[in-house]
Amino acid sequence: MKQTILLGVIAIAGAAGLRAAAIADCDSLPSTTFAGLEAAGSCIIGDKLYDNFSLQSNATGGATPVAAGGVTYSTVDNGLAANGFNFAFILDAVANQSNDLLIGYDVTVWTGADLIASADLVVSGAAATGAGSATTVGETICPGGDIAGCVAALALSADVVPAPGVSVLDDSVNFPGVTELGVSKDINVLGGPNGVASISGITETVDQIAPGDTPEPISFVLMGAGLLGIGLLRRKA
Repeated sequence: MKQTILLGVIAIAGAAGLRAAAIADCDSLPSTTFAGLEAAGSCIIGDKLYDNFSLQSNATGGATPVAAGGVTYSTVDNGLAANGFNFAFILDAVANQSNDLLIGYDVTVWTGADLIASADLVVSGAAATGAGSATTVGETICPGGDIAGCVAALALSADVVPAPGVSVLDDSVNFPGVTELGVSKDINVLGGPNGVASISGITETVDQIAPGDTPEPISFVLMGAGLLGIGLLRRKA
């Protein structure tokens, strides 16, 4: 019986190791574009897994839509301070045009124990001039799950408008530590009746907290198997 339990524990640990080893780092993929992320399906930054990548583009009035291959990225890995992506693209619109980019993915605690405790959004290269022009980035996040079916969504936003003192280029939100986070961001530029608007990049990161001795999910499995083994051995004795 002892041998059976030990083999089971080894098998669980081995499967977890193979699972982590099979997924590439996000900054080592063949293509550092959003299309490359979609093709990979999942990748790792530090101790976080990113997957379920999706991108939709909608342009009206003759604006040029942005495809997944036109969005490049670099990774951010500053430990507890920040973990995520810098996305770069050209999203613009002139008078009577609008241009929209919808990006989504999930973030999951993978090999470490640091929990996701906040999300941060920073917009770069944003400008809006002329009547009715504006840039907006609206972000929905779901602590503890993915966006589909989320029952406790939180929102972030960043806006640029011609009016002085109105523009906001960053936002953040805090929440209790979770092991999974769904992210959906709606990036929009509007030319208005007589204006020009553009965004060239956003930075999306999560901050983390160290939960001390809290076991990660695989630790609970191993600990449970160990306790079961002790109980069986005592019963046999």
